[in-house]
Amino acid sequence: MTIAPVRRMLPALALSAAVTAASPAGTQAQTFTGIDYPGAAETRAHGINDQGDIVGFYRTTPGGAFHGYVRTSQGAFSTIDVPGASETRPQAISASGDIVGDFADGSGTHAFLHRKTDGTFTTFDVQGAGTTVAFGINSQGDIGGAYGTGGVFHGFVKSADGAASTIDFPGAASTTAAVVNERGDITGAYTDGTGVLHGYFRLARDGVFVSFDPAGTAGTEGHAINDRGQILGNECLDPSCAAGGPHVLLRLTDGTFVSIDYPGAVATVAGWINNSGLIVGDYFDATLTRHGFLRGRQ
Repeated sequence: MTIAPVRRMLPALALSAAVTAASPAGTQAQTFTGIDYPGAAETRAHGINDQGDIVGFYRTTPGGAFHGYVRTSQGAFSTIDVPGASETRPQAISASGDIVGDFADGSGTHAFLHRKTDGTFTTFDVQGAGTTVAFGINSQGDIGGAYGTGGVFHGFVKSADGAASTIDFPGAASTTAAVVNERGDITGAYTDGTGVLHGYFRLARDGVFVSFDPAGTAGTEGHAINDRGQILGNECLDPSCAAGGPHVLLRLTDGTFVSIDYPGAVATVAGWINNSGLIVGDYFDATLTRHGFLRGRQ
C-alpha cells in the first residue's frame, strides 16, 4: 500500500455524510463530515476560519491539475484559481475571508493572497527563493509559510507592510513551515541532522522555540495553531513523513496529545484548527482515494 506524502510542502453542495465516533477518555464525542468537491476525483481540505468557511483544493482526474475551492459554512462550493496558473492550492482562510496558498506556473511554485473585498490576487516570492508557499494568514495580514533556496527550506512570516522574516528552528537542517495565529504565535516543522521531522512552536510572548514529538512517534509535523494555543499536526509512519501519516495529532495547551482518525480511514491528515476547535483535513479511504473532512463536536 502506498499513500501520497503527508507533507504539505509539494507542493455546488458537498456530497458528504456525517458520522459520529467515540473519542478518547475524558473528551466529547466527535462528529465527522466528509467533504468532496462535486465531481472531483480527489478533494483536500486545508483551512477553516472562525465563521466555518473552508478552503482547499481538488482535481477532477487522478493525477490531474489541482484547482482551489471555497466551501461556505452552509456547504456551497465555488472554485478559486490564480489567473494563468497551471495549479492552484489554497491553504488557509482568515476571519475576513482572505485566502492564501500557492500556485504553479511555468517558472515554479509561488505564493498568493486573494482578497475577499475586491477579489484581487497578489502573488509573491521570498526574495531569492526558488519555491514560496503561504500556509496561513491572520486578521492583521501577517502571512506564514515556507520557502526553498539551494535545496534547503526555511519558514517565513511576511507582515502586512511586506517585510518578511525568516524562521529557522535553531540547529535544524531545514524548517519546512511557519504558520502564525492572531497573537503572533508560530508552529511548523523542522528536519534535524539525521533527517527526522519534528513539530515546533514559538510563542510571541517569549520568542522561545519548543520542539514537540509524542512518545513513540517516528516523525511529527505542526500544521496550525489557534489563539487558544492548541496545535494541530501529524504523527507520521516514518521519520520524514514522506510515506503518509496514520493520525492527525492535536497538542493541547497542557502539553498532552490526542490522536484523531476519520472513522474507517486508512490514514488521516491534518489541515487546520479554528478557535472553536473545528478541525479540517484529509483522509484516505480503502481504495486510497483522498477526501476532505470536517471534524466538529456534539
